[in-house]
Amino acid sequence: MTEEKGHYEKGRWVVETEKPAQQPGPEPQAGSASAATTIDELAGEASRSVQKAVDDVVRFGHHLFMTPEGHERIERAVDKTAKELKQAIQDAAEAARRTMQQK
Repeated sequence: MTEEKGHYEKGRWVVETEKPAQQPGPEPQAGSASAATTIDELAGEASRSVQKAVDDVVRFGHHLFMTPEGHERIERAVDKTAKELKQAIQDAAEAARRTMQQK
């Protein structure tokens, strides 16, 4: 199965098409109009990136808490954590028992 970039939109996966890579050009000189445009573009890109990250986290949370698959994932994580905690308690009890026997 291949993974395609995309996002959920109204409960359906929408495949995103890749944007063509921009050719690198000379860096604008500080103080020029094109430098200000570049700063504005970078600020816009950063803002869009942060918004996408927030949207991704919200979408993940919705999927995690509102779907059977999400519930199964939570249940597996809880079961794994419970087993690890039980093992840690058993290990601590065994260490305490050995310490008491040595005295």
